[in-house]
Order: sequence, then structure tokens, then C-alpha cells
Amino acid sequence: MIEADSVNILLREQCEATPNDVNAWIAFGVHCIRTRRLDAADGALRKAIAIEPNRAESFALLSQVQMPKGRNPVGAVESARQAVKLSPTAGNQFILGTALYHVGDLAGARQYVLRAVELEPRNPEFQAALERL
Repeated sequence: MIEADSVNILLREQCEATPNDVNAWIAFGVHCIRTRRLDAADGALRKAIAIEPNRAESFALLSQVQMPKGRNPVGAVESARQAVKLSPTAGNQFILGTALYHVGDLAGARQYVLRAVELEPRNPEFQAALERL
């Protein structure tokens, strides 16, 4: 955990040194997701969105931060919808499907996971999720 803490400090310092660098904020957000610092990830990704509001990656990542039970699953759907609107990739379709699943919209979840499978038919994660739906 000490190494993760050091990386966290370095990435945070990079964001403070270059506050308008969207890539720094995204890198910090991703690191926070990996280390389960979801509040910090949420804040970092919101900063990234404020800097560059047309970047789908930031919305897709924010959706994943919001999705867990007890956080903001409805917000996760909104963030994922924005990611799909900006970039309708298979990954973003899958994230939206997953977000819809977390709010109990199984038909919507199936629709977007199916779209992800259609775009990337050899993706085993997408296939497995579709089979579970």
C-alpha cells in the first residue's frame, strides 16, 4: 500500500502543478479507481470533465465510479449515456449496459450489452455478460 500511496501523491502533485492537464486528472482518477479511492476518483474525473467536457473517456470512467451500490447508480447511467453520445464504442455501450443493470433496467442493460457484442463479437467479457442477461 505504501507504493500506491506514493503514486497517489505523485499523481496528485502532477494535477496541482498542471491544473488544466486533462490527462493528468484522468491518470489520477484511474489510479484512485484501482486503489478504491472512489471519492478522490470522482473528484478527479469531474475536474477532467470540466476541463474537456467532450471527452467520452472521462464520462465512462466517472460512470464506473458512480455505479457501486451506495454511491450514485442513477448518475452512473447519466454519465454512461454521455460517454455513448460522445463516442459510441463497444466499451462505452457495455458500460451503459452495466449501469442500467445496476439500476434494475434489465431490458436496457441487455440492449446495450448486445450492442457492445455486435461491435466486438469476440470480446469474452461482453459475451459472458450477455449470457447472464
